[in-house]
Amino acid sequence: MPKYWSKTILRSTSLIWAIILMAVSFQSIAASLNQFHKVNDAVYFIQGKNRALQPNQALIIGKQCALLASIHGDLVTSEALIIELKKRLTVPLCYVVSLHSDIKQDTSVVLLKHAYPNMQWLSPTAISATELKATFHSQLELFGQSVALSDKRITSLKASEQPKWQAKLTLAKSRIATWSKLASQAPSSKAIGNAPKAVELGGLVVELTQVTGFSGHDISVYLPKYRGLIAGYSVDQIPLAHLPHTTQWQQAITHFNRYALDWILPATGKPYRSEMLLTPAQFLALLELQDTQQVVEKISILYPDKHMQQRALLQWQHFQQQRNFE
Repeated sequence: MPKYWSKTILRSTSLIWAIILMAVSFQSIAASLNQFHKVNDAVYFIQGKNRALQPNQALIIGKQCALLASIHGDLVTSEALIIELKKRLTVPLCYVVSLHSDIKQDTSVVLLKHAYPNMQWLSPTAISATELKATFHSQLELFGQSVALSDKRITSLKASEQPKWQAKLTLAKSRIATWSKLASQAPSSKAIGNAPKAVELGGLVVELTQVTGFSGHDISVYLPKYRGLIAGYSVDQIPLAHLPHTTQWQQAITHFNRYALDWILPATGKPYRSEMLLTPAQFLALLELQDTQQVVEKISILYPDKHMQQRALLQWQHFQQQRNFE
């Protein structure tokens, strides 16, 4: 995992945990239902929440097995996802694929393994059961700290408001207790290795390839039959770029053009057409420029949408700040 990724991005993610985990603890499963969108007869796009811990996911269904591409660390939403999978699938969930190297995003594998004991977990680099279990426990400890803090704060609320929040805390405590019992079931992952791996789901082949993308060690998922590519944050229209490997990342995006493609599923936003795949590569090329006015002009051409122009410019500025602190 790249040094800057581990020290900066994951540190930022850990700061988000305390806020987001506190919030999702208080939601009911009904409020966290995943939105399924049908791409074709075998592929469903599961829409993410446009936030750090919940990217888009894809469910790929063959005649004998199903594969879930992309996972995240939002345990409450993962509970709801499992309920949906039990309703929708008539075949077992045989494979779960981590698209990026971030063990904090892998913790929902524990819940998925409990629901589907024969499931295999595939990842860019091998992760041991011990590592996942430790990360899962750390996440639950953070939940516990948030709940304990909230317990103290509830006493300062009006008496009429306290029962409502006590009920939410009771739900959060119940979930923590349930999840704690599952920690012993934390599985180890199997790295796909440098050679492309073909996974047979029954009348449907899925090609997994290790690439240098968003996290440095990533996986792309290609569906030859349906001419689709699933690559998470590595193919976001505005890449969350960081210093160590932007050139290799740009090359990886360009190499995706070797596939016959009709659609691409990123981590953020909706699936997009194959001709838009060059946009993230072109944005990564802009990171080498340091003239703000020149960059503004090029971004305005690359992204017709004003909101995306603003986001892209902010991302370029963030990258330049990283460079200054090297």
